[in-house]
Amino acid sequence: MVGKIAGRMAGTIAGFYGGKVERTVERIKENGLMDGTLAQGAGAPQEYQNSPADSAPTPEPLTDSFKAKTKAKSTPPRVLVAMPTLKDGYFDRSVILLCEYDDNGAMGFVINSPSATSINDLLSEIGINVQTHQEKKIMIGGPVQADLCWVLHSPDFQGQSTSPLGDHLALTSAQEVLTGVVGGNIPRQYMMGVGYAGWGPGQLDQEIERGAWWLAEMDPRELMELNAEDRWDYVMEKLGLNTPYASYRLA
Repeated sequence: MVGKIAGRMAGTIAGFYGGKVERTVERIKENGLMDGTLAQGAGAPQEYQNSPADSAPTPEPLTDSFKAKTKAKSTPPRVLVAMPTLKDGYFDRSVILLCEYDDNGAMGFVINSPSATSINDLLSEIGINVQTHQEKKIMIGGPVQADLCWVLHSPDFQGQSTSPLGDHLALTSAQEVLTGVVGGNIPRQYMMGVGYAGWGPGQLDQEIERGAWWLAEMDPRELMELNAEDRWDYVMEKLGLNTPYASYRLA
């Protein structure tokens, strides 16, 4: 399937700061915020799928090919928003930045599901003090590949693992961005997260057709400026899907 996005990001987290980052991610998972129940690659609950969850296509681990691909074709991510009819407990009211979507499948990051762990908490666990407090919460980006620790950010930060996502957004490994934060090199806008959401070939198409999701063209910078808990309502209002008539039609 698609979703071959910066495999070096997944690799660098292993052993990062003596495994302390790994332990923080494990704690996030143990707190029930990423229980892996959809780790077979299901992007929506079973009623929106043709096959049972245990036979759904499993997303492959992300690899380096996305970096080369995005340098040649830097496409802005689209916004995938969960419809009110989607009630599976994991993706309810989700907003996803969809970074890849083609015949091979789809992948993206949930950007409105914060964990209880802040970047400050992570830096404290690593044993690093920074002058500027980073109170941003670490996002739960999806149920697949929980050891992938990523940062979506404005293009004013560049690292070896950075992949552009259009003209106004980029993706970099958390290790590089945390190192930059320690040195005072902080992106103007950024969010950190773990894991991603992935779909096999044709799977997301079927879920959209069945009314589970709405796919929209939207400037991701608008969403980056908002608090995580406000993003779903903002997208629904922007798309005109929060009106009584729209709610009636969706029902």
